[in-house]
Amino acid sequence: MSRELVEGEVGAKADMEDVFIQRGNILVFMKNGAVQRATFITPNLLRDGTYGADVKLQAAGGTALIKLSSAK
Repeated sequence: MSRELVEGEVGAKADMEDVFIQRGNILVFMKNGAVQRATFITPNLLRDGTYGADVKLQAAGGTALIKLSSAK
């Protein structure tokens, strides 16, 4: 995974490492089309995709179980 690929996906510059070789998730937080923050988490617990602002991540009993919830 590269910064170039992430920037291509989100359509904006992202202040992050150039390359990630460890398996995990890159979370990019955006507001009004601009990247506010990008972070990398391990292990790889989330499905690939694009999530809206109403999504909430909840750890149930530890980081091994992550639940995505949405108001929709």
